[in-house]
Amino acid sequence: MDADEYAADVRSAEAALARAQASANVAKETAKRFADLAKINAVSQQEYDQAAATAQEAEADIALQKAALDRARIDLARTRISSPIAGRIGRSSVTQGALVTQNQTETLANVLQIDPIYVDLTVSSNRVLNMRRQIASGRVASKGIDTVPVNIILSDDTTYPLQGELEFSEINVDESAGTVAVRALVPNPDGIILPGMFVRANFVAGMYENVITLPQSVVSRTPTGEASVMVVKDDNTIEQRAIQVEQYNDNSWIVLDGLEEGERVAVSNLQNLRAGVTVDPISSAAQISAARDSRSELN
Repeated sequence: MDADEYAADVRSAEAALARAQASANVAKETAKRFADLAKINAVSQQEYDQAAATAQEAEADIALQKAALDRARIDLARTRISSPIAGRIGRSSVTQGALVTQNQTETLANVLQIDPIYVDLTVSSNRVLNMRRQIASGRVASKGIDTVPVNIILSDDTTYPLQGELEFSEINVDESAGTVAVRALVPNPDGIILPGMFVRANFVAGMYENVITLPQSVVSRTPTGEASVMVVKDDNTIEQRAIQVEQYNDNSWIVLDGLEEGERVAVSNLQNLRAGVTVDPISSAAQISAARDSRSELN
């Protein structure tokens, strides 16, 4: 669209408004003089009423011309397509001179917000359900902060240097995948994270209180996939015991069930140990006592 024509309409509307304002000033002064003359019967009441009505009409004409100016400015603004958000524009799907129509399905171009950038994540619905149950039961204390920090791991397994914040989680579950969508807002001043890039993230949803933690190296898996440890009993015999664990970090497990505080867990020669075997613990380095951490993060 040619903006010159609409710019001329704006100038014409501005001139019409200025003329209406000038006419209104004259009409108001005339009505004011007639009011004084009417008090001494120098003019008839009908002449005064006519002057007052003319002043009111002039005020109404000002409002009409202001509306016309607003419309002209809107039409002029529509000659320039502006992005409603700040970001980067992709390649254009049309070239100069191509025919475009109103409400066409094909976009002219896509503008993507880069900084900050939204990162959409998915969490297993079973994990969300388990988390909610543990918070409700009091085993997990939800974090008493307004925002939840999110750490981003890039596709090359490096940690993104800037920390994001959890925006919201969906209220419904994706039936096809059994997951819940979670969105994080991450600062991206250098444009390292690009739209469509695959990333992973972790965040602290709450804190386990007074829980037992074990190194991952002492926890093994049974053929059925259950976690188990070799417990050194009071008579120094070995018991293979199934436990319920939750991942704490890359090196530790949180023990949810199966161990009591103070019980001893074997940490060496695990491949040679069998249930019922008597062992002779030689040092504190050969075993770990189940001890409670005051607070452990739930990721």
